[in-house]
Amino acid sequence: MSIPLSIIVPVYNVGKYLDQCLETLVNQTFGDIEIIVVDDASPDNSWDIIKEYENKYSSKIISMRNDANKGQGYSRNVGLSMARGEYIGFVDPDDWVDLQMFECLYSRAKEGGFDIVMCDMFRVDESNKKKWIYRGYSGDIYPPAEVRDFMCSSLDPAMAWNKIFRNELFEKALFPDEIWYEDMGLVPILLSYAQKIGYLEKPLYFYRQSPQSITSSKAPRTLGVLEAWDRIITLSNPEYRNEIIFAVYKSINTFMEFKVNFINIFFEFFKQRECLFSDNSYIRNHCCPK
Repeated sequence: MSIPLSIIVPVYNVGKYLDQCLETLVNQTFGDIEIIVVDDASPDNSWDIIKEYENKYSSKIISMRNDANKGQGYSRNVGLSMARGEYIGFVDPDDWVDLQMFECLYSRAKEGGFDIVMCDMFRVDESNKKKWIYRGYSGDIYPPAEVRDFMCSSLDPAMAWNKIFRNELFEKALFPDEIWYEDMGLVPILLSYAQKIGYLEKPLYFYRQSPQSITSSKAPRTLGVLEAWDRIITLSNPEYRNEIIFAVYKSINTFMEFKVNFINIFFEFFKQRECLFSDNSYIRNHCCPK
């Protein structure tokens, strides 16, 4: 039986944050939801916390545990295979959300007939202190009205967790299983196949950025972004190919700035695909504005 909204929470080794996350989900003002929590074989007490919440909120929470650690993308895909919602949302287990977040996003989706709705975020530090508002839409055209307006900035940012998606969009693609930056390897694809996208200019998601986060890491797995870039060029709706290539171009430049230890590899990626970028009208206008 279908329900309005499924929220998927992939969990790994975040016991000290998980209560805060789950409390904000079970107390959402939008009540007709299911919360699917997938534990990725956490070695800490995360699974015990999940089972405690499932026992207490059995009408809302469904849990699953992977038999081995398989990554966030895999866990989200497990959740998708279980989801009954007309729309799907995602929350990372070390973050939390405004109690009205999913009521606001779902209402906006139904009122506007949107396939995807996104909102703004608060970026916070370890002490939960609000640092700054992180815009969910960063494009040049404001207010955004067409899917094309969103595509040029589809990698800036490319998070799954500040959005809800119509369930059928995941028939086009799922999360890549075993790479970092799995959001980057999927979200632009889903955006490209949406008929209508809505933007709610309101910060409803609290994103905790820790020193151990992927965005701060210098680990070799950072290079998973190369696979993400190739994946979205290949799998996105061909109607928006120029916009996707422009988004990848901008993303490469961003990564060269804040992941400087991999700058030579990023530059080689660019050179090997230079023909894609040299013929792109958005890039020409971006580099040589009239």
